[in-house]
Amino acid sequence: MKLNKKMIMLCIWVLSLLMTGCSAENSEKDTHNKETKGNEPQTVKIDEVDWNIDENIVDEKRCVVLDYTNNSNCTIVDFELSFKAKNDITDKEKEKFYQDIQKSFEFSDDDMSELKEKEISMSTGSERVVNPGESVDKVRCYYYSGYYYLNDISHYNLMQPDIATIKYISDGNVYTEYYDFISKKYSTEDKTEKAVQWSNYDIGNEVDKPEAEMIKVDLDDEDLFKFDVCGMSKDQYDQYVDACKEKGFTDEKNQKDDRYSANNEQGYSITLEYDYDDYEIEVRVSKEE
Repeated sequence: MKLNKKMIMLCIWVLSLLMTGCSAENSEKDTHNKETKGNEPQTVKIDEVDWNIDENIVDEKRCVVLDYTNNSNCTIVDFELSFKAKNDITDKEKEKFYQDIQKSFEFSDDDMSELKEKEISMSTGSERVVNPGESVDKVRCYYYSGYYYLNDISHYNLMQPDIATIKYISDGNVYTEYYDFISKKYSTEDKTEKAVQWSNYDIGNEVDKPEAEMIKVDLDDEDLFKFDVCGMSKDQYDQYVDACKEKGFTDEKNQKDDRYSANNEQGYSITLEYDYDDYEIEVRVSKEE
């Protein structure tokens, strides 16, 4: 059957309408998907954290340390790793491990008996603010959950990674994500907290609110306000001390390179300390009796 010219033109017109409708519908779907995706918080995956454990010199001593680079698009505010003994560790390796521990830290036989009841483990971590592309180095590693430094790389070689904890900032909130190296699965804490916190009382008006990616409030009431300003250099600490002086805290009680304490005429006292390890300013504001 032959189609006349009018019939051909009609078919083309109908097809063009159908194609235009499909295109518009797909465009709306794409826009919706982009908007939905844009509203979801970003995440940080373990392969976006380039970490390494090795020997290095810290304070003129050889020790085992963590280095890592943040290759994600989020600011990491806490990165922790826990390790447990490899599945194929031998009794001979365990015995040498315990002998080294007892000799290094002068543990008694009773101490060692108690220690041997625990699973062999190690840990490390840093609460520094690490922006995308930045790195942290020479973070000390510990035996078990902390306290004793790990100084022997042969002991680390008996370990395998167990769990990674990653805290990061997304849409103004701090999220906590865990990665299980054994099951290779992620889990995220339901609870989040604001990255930048501040006092709910008038005492917060006595000091300037620093410009920082993260401020953690430790204690907040009418007469006492304690907070940590994270990710601050020593120069930024010095600048904040000057800002507190301009705010009226000039009756100095104590001033050192990394500590400042003073009163103001309104009856408030302030103490600032700088933490060189975590790059934090610890601030305490209180109403004087």
